[in-house]
Amino acid sequence: MSSWKENLKDNLFIVLLGSVAISFMLGYFISQQQEARKRDQWAEILFRQAKHWLTDRGRKTADSVEQGLDYARSAAEESADRGAEYSRRLNRFIGSGVIDFSAFSDFSRRFMDEIKTGAIPVGQSGQQVTYSAYAA
Repeated sequence: MSSWKENLKDNLFIVLLGSVAISFMLGYFISQQQEARKRDQWAEILFRQAKHWLTDRGRKTADSVEQGLDYARSAAEESADRGAEYSRRLNRFIGSGVIDFSAFSDFSRRFMDEIKTGAIPVGQSGQQVTYSAYAA
């Protein structure tokens, strides 16, 4: 027995130093695991917040697009209603003889005939058309 006690006295410093080193290493590995867990939780929280932010922005964007489409639809309906009203007003004048479009159609027909016969020069790409004959 005495040899065991003597052996313990001789190795007490080494045993104490070894247990302190093992405790430090064990604490270091535990802290590394906790830090890794915290990083994973932080990344998970960040991704969750980004997902919620994108979801909210997507809803807001969809709402604004929907509002824009509603506005465009109402503007198109209003334009169609106005066009129909103007058409009815114009048809009343045309049908009653107040506005005569026959002069316009005669002018258009004569203009096209002059273009076909060459009396009015029509320029093509890269050509310069001079109208000096019509200036007089």
